[in-house]
Amino acid sequence: MMNFINQKVVDWLGYWIIYLTLGGLLVMAFRGHLFAAVLLGFTYLAFSLPIGTSFWQGSRLHYPAEMAWSIVIAYLLVESGCLVKYASGRLRRRSGLAA
Repeated sequence: MMNFINQKVVDWLGYWIIYLTLGGLLVMAFRGHLFAAVLLGFTYLAFSLPIGTSFWQGSRLHYPAEMAWSIVIAYLLVESGCLVKYASGRLRRRSGLAA
């Protein structure tokens, strides 16, 4: 089972982590959290570039980068949820469904 999971992480999930991290850093910077974006972005890059992106192996040297991307992706998910909530509220008010 672990070989199957490891192969999927290497095949496509690891790349999604990279893309979502970069997207989250952009959203963070555009939303006015520039210091956090720079700090987490440099942490991710500083520990990923020399060591490489360890998608699953759990290298101790890569843990700071993994902590950085987990914070950035969580921020991206929360901001995306807030955007969906805001947009759906606007649609409800426009259509007259809101009380």
